[in-house]
Amino acid sequence: MKQLSRTARILAAAGLSIGLVGLAAPADAARYSIDDPADAGGSNNDVLAFTYVHGKANVRFVIDVDDLRASSGAGATIYIDTRGGRPGPEFALGTGLGSGTDYALYRTQSNWRPAKGSHPINCDYQVKLKYKADKAVATVSRECLRMPKRVRASVKVVDSVGAKTVRDWAPGAKKFGLRVAAG
Repeated sequence: MKQLSRTARILAAAGLSIGLVGLAAPADAARYSIDDPADAGGSNNDVLAFTYVHGKANVRFVIDVDDLRASSGAGATIYIDTRGGRPGPEFALGTGLGSGTDYALYRTQSNWRPAKGSHPINCDYQVKLKYKADKAVATVSRECLRMPKRVRASVKVVDSVGAKTVRDWAPGAKKFGLRVAAG
């Protein structure tokens, strides 16, 4: 068995330490991303990944789907939680995934449904559907969300496959990803 020099052992240990530190994600990172398995039963809009980035001015959400098409009749809802002590999301951003569809940000109740009497919130947000990249990108001003210190989110995509309605959630049905602090 070949003995490593002292320098080689130190360099190997340092490399391993740096690699392990890189694997540990901070609890209050400015970004969260999760891959989602192919589990939407034949839908072109199967969620493959969901990412959100909490910046100083905006929160950006990216939904990667299998095959985003302009002719799609599917829709997506991004649920946004800004107050960890309260069950469920405080906001939802609903959008169609086909060309020419509209979108709206609204307040929600703790049961993940629109708040009674809720109307679209009049503030700075937008949705861009990127068909060539198979991505839906939503950007919401932090002012719309009342300047939260941290956010976490969930996405639900609903599509029709034949006579069947398919629902695909990321990271899971009525489950949030990690909280991310403004970065």
